[in-house]
Amino acid sequence: MLAGETEPLAPWLVGGAEPRARLKIHRRHYEASLTSALTQKFPATAWLIGAGAIAAAARAYVSTHPPAAPCIAEYGAGFPEFVAGRVRGELPYLGSFATLEWHVGQASIAVDRAPLAWSAIVSRGADELLDAHLALQPGLRYLRPAWRVDELLEAYLGGSAP
Repeated sequence: MLAGETEPLAPWLVGGAEPRARLKIHRRHYEASLTSALTQKFPATAWLIGAGAIAAAARAYVSTHPPAAPCIAEYGAGFPEFVAGRVRGELPYLGSFATLEWHVGQASIAVDRAPLAWSAIVSRGADELLDAHLALQPGLRYLRPAWRVDELLEAYLGGSAP
């Protein structure tokens, strides 16, 4: 269906005058929805390379990388590398920048656990602390890019021109 092949689906396309035409409507909606989701997840990358370039990259990504999970929030993990490959050489830090933006977005939607206050830790006995385990917040991400993309993201968030 993603490639536009409707012939294998012919036995299931029933009802109405033009069932294949209706299927095309659903296909366009699928492409538009995923393209929109990607461009909304990467506004800083769009700021950096332009709205037209991010939209073209998103359309190309959608056509070659269908979602692997039903949750739209999980879609697009490979997009930073994909968009960096499309721009090639013009912005060598683009992949790192888009990856940082992806991680910031994922951290923003992660479900946080209630933090343990230092007073609660101090009040425990030494024997209990020896057997304690550290659990990090689910939204924690670590990225060590070769470029100072964090400063570029700060410029975006501060409203500065690229």
